[in-house]
Amino acid sequence: GLVKQFSAQIPGAPRTFIHKSHGGFDSVITSREAFEVATRFFFGDVRSRLRFVNAQITRGKDWFGKSEFFLGVSIKPRRVDFELFHQSEGAENCYGPFIKEDLTDENLAFPWADGKNLIWEGYLNTISILEDESIPAQEKDMVLRLDFYVGERDLLGLGFSDNVIFRKQYYIRVLIAKTPIELYLHTDEKFAQPDFTPNPADKMKEVDGAWEFQVQDTGFEGTFQIEIDCVPEQGHPEPFLSGIG
Repeated sequence: GLVKQFSAQIPGAPRTFIHKSHGGFDSVITSREAFEVATRFFFGDVRSRLRFVNAQITRGKDWFGKSEFFLGVSIKPRRVDFELFHQSEGAENCYGPFIKEDLTDENLAFPWADGKNLIWEGYLNTISILEDESIPAQEKDMVLRLDFYVGERDLLGLGFSDNVIFRKQYYIRVLIAKTPIELYLHTDEKFAQPDFTPNPADKMKEVDGAWEFQVQDTGFEGTFQIEIDCVPEQGHPEPFLSGIG
């Protein structure tokens, strides 16, 4: 539901801050974020879905205690001052807890959003990009920042109870005017430079109507898929057969 400032007030406090815990089923969401998410839902021309494919945790696992793992992702589009989707340790809304290092546990307390390991589904609006005549057609792009978090908790208290296994930000750049569209995975924002040329090694591979990519660093490696679908004026969203617009 929506929680406005006066509804969440703590008596005697000059102001109250609500944590961005809007990734869960029983979460709260601020009015500004609710407006932005709803606007994209009603008027957006792109639907996107992020799915978990496979993973392996390579550090942690307290053998003397009882370790469990959590996976969360926060998603923020370019030129927006807040996240459209937020998961974190503080918000207590990450997927899990997982006992297995490959995150294949069943009957989770906080399970995937559907039977195909859905992490996030959201709507985006590319109209302002497509109508901007200052951007050359082949350079028109949509960018999402994905902030991955994998944490460990020791239930018995014998080890550290709040280890961060993995935390890293990635940028997914979608060249929306190309036919077919092209997706690239970046670890920095060099793609915003005027003379930037995409590295073919950063291009994401299309797999069954989605684009697959890997994230990895010390402690964790995982494979994920992102779907980019067209939202027509009438009818259901469908995979792109050509560039957007």
